[in-house]
Amino acid sequence: MQDMMTFPVVDNFNLKIEEFILTGHSDTIHSIAFSPDGKFIATGSADKSIKVWNFEERTKIHQFRLHKVQIVSVDFSWNEQFLATQGGIEDKYLLYKNLEIC
Repeated sequence: MQDMMTFPVVDNFNLKIEEFILTGHSDTIHSIAFSPDGKFIATGSADKSIKVWNFEERTKIHQFRLHKVQIVSVDFSWNEQFLATQGGIEDKYLLYKNLEIC
């Protein structure tokens, strides 16, 4: 079993108060994006996976492997219907996932 990477999510960076920990990636996280309404977080990792978390409920709601290389960028569309992802320089693809059909 691989060690799972975790990262603390804080609600006050000055006080460094740990709100909760997201667990699941097995390698370095390269990109984090909040949805426009602040309800979701998307993460992209060197483990080639993309995860979408419900920030309010503190749960993982989606997991994707859309690229064959590490993920370097993730971002939500303005209406939160799509998630755009970019793999590393070897990938040469910018992909999007329709979150409404997941």
